[in-house]
Amino acid sequence: MILAGRNPDRLLKAATELGALSTATFDADDSAALEAFFGHLEGPIDHVTVTAGGPYYAPLAEMDFDEAGATYDIDGAQQLLVARTTE
Repeated sequence: MILAGRNPDRLLKAATELGALSTATFDADDSAALEAFFGHLEGPIDHVTVTAGGPYYAPLAEMDFDEAGATYDIDGAQQLLVARTTE
């Protein structure tokens, strides 16, 4: 297992808790960094899980649907970028 994230301290903590083989620090919104990460991996990739981005939280009655929609668009775009990069 290889963990990647943009916050080195949180990444190291998670990697230690999970026993990750290695880590890589970069922002998933940076397509060049994403391509470099996947380009340097050896062997086939079995699984990729994308948890980049963050949810929009608000009580339903107070929700700003434009902001909520933009958040979901960004998360979806990151997943598509990862899928295209790992092809």
